[in-house]
Amino acid sequence: MYMGAVVRSRSGRDRYRLYVVIGVTEDGRVLIADGRLHPLQRPKRKNLRHLTVLAAGPAAGFSWDTDDAVYGYLQDFEKAHKNHEETLQEKQEQRERRKA
Repeated sequence: MYMGAVVRSRSGRDRYRLYVVIGVTEDGRVLIADGRLHPLQRPKRKNLRHLTVLAAGPAAGFSWDTDDAVYGYLQDFEKAHKNHEETLQEKQEQRERRKA
């Protein structure tokens, strides 16, 4: 698991929530933070099986110094990810219209 990877929770009360990987524990769990509910000083421990990796690492030159920086990065990532999904969906609809 890469430090700084953006992951999405697949199970639990925090399902579908975005996090950043900030560490790994000895028992194989990862430490994740979102800058709000789980700040950098109090990360959540989560099993890798319950996470989906969305991006391998942060943008070049990005620093995880503050909770606001992490939160802002995740918000921007989520917006870009949703826009990408909408674009793919529109392209799929265009292909289906051409076939009909």
